Amino acid sequence: ARQPLGLGEPAVEHAHVAFRLGVETVDGGRHLLGRELQEDRRIARLRRRIERVEAEGGEICAEIGDVRDLAFQQDLVARGVERFGGRLDVVIANAGICNWGRVWELDERQWQDTIDINLTGTFNVLRLAAEAMAGNEQVPDVRTGDDGTEADTGHGDRGLVVMTASVAAYDGQIGQAAYASSKGAIAS
Repeated sequence: ARQPLGLGEPAVEHAHVAFRLGVETVDGGRHLLGRELQEDRRIARLRRRIERVEAEGGEICAEIGDVRDLAFQQDLVARGVERFGGRLDVVIANAGICNWGRVWELDERQWQDTIDINLTGTFNVLRLAAEAMAGNEQVPDVRTGDDGTEADTGHGDRGLVVMTASVAAYDGQIGQAAYASSKGAIAS
């Protein structure tokens, strides 16, 4: 039996994930949005976001899928790289579900779903994005010296990956054992 949230609500029955891959230009005009599988209202929010980007003249490639599906992630990254001129510049990995329950109330499926989505899914996004970004030309890291001259340090970036965690990584609440563990791993 699934455990209630403790607030009169049923436990999470389905995995809910938010995951975005982004390609940013200086003007912010191009985006690749991936994974946002949520309740109907969250999917509707993704569709409104897509419409807003397109209405503002931006390019967008969006797909609804499952962050646990490695083939889906591989395909999404490949399509994004192809669509946006052979490079991926920015990725935001924002996957997360929370199966509520004290440690002894969580069944193995609840624990594994949370780890698979929040941690493994996020890691796979990082791995695939880093691989795609490794081929990018390095952006110069120009610094101004004490004498006022500028020089490239040789330590420029090839892309940016942002992985979101949660305050629960540091201060989990009662009933968040799996969630806090998965977000703690991301934060570390």
